[in-house]
Amino acid sequence: MKLAMLSIISILACITAAQHDTSTLIFPSDFEYRGAFLVPNNPQGGKYGYEFGLQTLTYHPDGDPNGPDDGYPGSMFANNHVYEKYIGEFNIPTPVISATKNTGDLPRALPLQNLFNINQNLWKVDNAVMEILYVGKKDTQDQGKIHIAVSSWYNVSYRDVDRYAWCNTDLSQYSSVGTWHLGSVDPASVGEYMAEVPAAWADLHTPGMYLSTGMDREGPTVPGPSLHVYGAELHGNSPPNNDTLDVVTLLEYKINKTKLDSASDKDEWGGAAWLTSGNKSAVVFAGKKGFGKNYYGESNEGCGGKGYHVTGGFRPFMLFYDPADLAAVAAGTMDKGEPQPYATFDFADIAFVPWDQCGAGFKSAAYDRNNNLLYLTEYGDGERGIIHVFKVQPQGTAVLDKPVIGPKIDITIWPNPFNPTVTIIVEAPFNISANVDGMRPLYHIAIHNTNGRLITDISAQLNNNRVIWQANNHPAGTYIVKAIVDNKTITKKLFLFR
Repeated sequence: MKLAMLSIISILACITAAQHDTSTLIFPSDFEYRGAFLVPNNPQGGKYGYEFGLQTLTYHPDGDPNGPDDGYPGSMFANNHVYEKYIGEFNIPTPVISATKNTGDLPRALPLQNLFNINQNLWKVDNAVMEILYVGKKDTQDQGKIHIAVSSWYNVSYRDVDRYAWCNTDLSQYSSVGTWHLGSVDPASVGEYMAEVPAAWADLHTPGMYLSTGMDREGPTVPGPSLHVYGAELHGNSPPNNDTLDVVTLLEYKINKTKLDSASDKDEWGGAAWLTSGNKSAVVFAGKKGFGKNYYGESNEGCGGKGYHVTGGFRPFMLFYDPADLAAVAAGTMDKGEPQPYATFDFADIAFVPWDQCGAGFKSAAYDRNNNLLYLTEYGDGERGIIHVFKVQPQGTAVLDKPVIGPKIDITIWPNPFNPTVTIIVEAPFNISANVDGMRPLYHIAIHNTNGRLITDISAQLNNNRVIWQANNHPAGTYIVKAIVDNKTITKKLFLFR
């Protein structure tokens, strides 16, 4: 399914002076949706299953060597819970597209290695969150390694704590090397996600540094994602414990200085990947984007307790950054807070969880560079644990012609034709209800006949972007639904049959 057909692509205007060479960039229109699959059910080992985790995901190209030749080789390593330090391995079944968003249509992955606690007293930090990244063997190493990082949302003052290590992929013969810490970086900007840096780019701009890490901590103090590159192998095939690893910062916003354009206090970017396909590339951050006004306190929208919140809900989102901008930062010709996304991607039409729910978004990302397959784990899907699969296939040179800021505003009608009840859904980056609190956009929704005469105004019935029209007393025929949201007018036809 080519995502360009879903009308969910949004191109952002760059606020920097840099001119992007679009012939070298990957765009949302280059993504082909292949479908999704479920994580293994009731894995052995940890206290929790994968459905409670998936905050970290990494692709293992040598995993599942006896699997079918279905175009989805290798395997996945993932965690089972945000605070447990257990990981396991499972295969990659052929993904399926479910037109009705029914998880019963999706195949379920099978475990290859049981969950195993890889902490083994490496870290003693409360509420620490773990991230992993498989990297192929370097220099004289006999095999690839799973690189490990930990971060903490609640305790970012432990600058001297060693938080990086690696371990082997055979969990039954577990061994690890480390721990280490990064050089002069803010601990609130590392450890939440990791991505492998393409060797060709690293060799040119940050020699020997093939690993990247970053964090986007909610709240106004970190107004956007960060990215820092480092190379453990620069310190030998087995860096000594407590070593300090050299680091180069490529992206970091600072409060009252620089920020991601349109940043929200509740934005959450939990996954990152450095995509390459042919001569094109992009650095992407996946998560969820908050809309509306920021506020701190108890949630007025039913989205958790006291903390940072937004009035307009969330969208599952992806940010696209130009590697050339990051190269300029590495060279010292651009400030680390200056790069801005050249494109964004709204995944609402693909997500299984309704986007207007609090948790809609993505937890983590993994990239199969050899086969150009991007894997994203979905937020907030109860105990189901969904992994989405995309093929990255550049289609030519995109044109940054007339940027559109933010996601679309549209209306969806179901069923259509109908008899006698129809549901009308307003697709907008806001939670729209009749009890407008003064912070939501202005809206109006009504039914007209084909001559333009008003049949009924149903604005007062709108609740959570949905309204049901009962047409029991109206004759069969064609009607027009007209919605005005934030000064934008959308009209669509309704077909009532008897």
